[in-house]
Amino acid sequence: MRRVLYTLGLVLVFMFPYSSFAQSAEELNERITGATDTLYLLAVMWKHAFQDAADGDKRYKALVPFRRYLEDYADKQSRAYRKPSGVDGADSLCDAVANLFEFEKVYVKKGFVPFESLSPGSSEAEVSACRERLNQEGIPERELLTRLNRERRAFAAKNGIDIAPPPAPPKPVYQRPSSFKKKTDTDNPQPAPTPHDQEPALRQQPKPAETQKPVSAERPTSSGNPNAKKAPPAEEDGKTKDKEDSEEEDKD
Repeated sequence: MRRVLYTLGLVLVFMFPYSSFAQSAEELNERITGATDTLYLLAVMWKHAFQDAADGDKRYKALVPFRRYLEDYADKQSRAYRKPSGVDGADSLCDAVANLFEFEKVYVKKGFVPFESLSPGSSEAEVSACRERLNQEGIPERELLTRLNRERRAFAAKNGIDIAPPPAPPKPVYQRPSSFKKKTDTDNPQPAPTPHDQEPALRQQPKPAETQKPVSAERPTSSGNPNAKKAPPAEEDGKTKDKEDSEEEDKD
């Protein structure tokens, strides 16, 4: 995956010409956006190459070609934006772009080159020292980016160009937790709902009145219980009733 990213980055680098400038304000704005995006992509390529070396064979000489890509690109862009742009009112903007790329060229030499002297036998302290130097050398970059964004907004407002606000620093995709902890309700307490927000209490629905089924006059022929006694035949009921009637007549 990272090799695909490297190849894609190289393709994008050579998609943007270095010497010819755009002839309109819109094209100049798009050119500056592409240049800064390519610079960022080259820095990401170097970072991935460093991570591969740190996690692998510790051969940091593999960083040399990626550092050179970044250094050469910054040098060519800084010289290109020192030339007249041919767009009215773009001198201050182009000066801010050129200053940024001139800084990046020096930043690469001071901050990136020291990593190439590391070897498989280098200690963790030496690697940390290179990291710290890289961070310290990159501090002025924030001020240069702030000025560039300010100049771009002014240039866009003057020429009626809609530009997006500067992106926020990217968040890491994944951070390895120090320990896995089961999340509880106290970790992320929720505010108590107001009376209007409370859901109505569920009421129990009344059960429908049970209707008694009329008792059938007929005797069941069988029961679901295999131990139940069978009902006497209907013929015997008739004989019993006739006997009772005759006894009542004798009494009379």
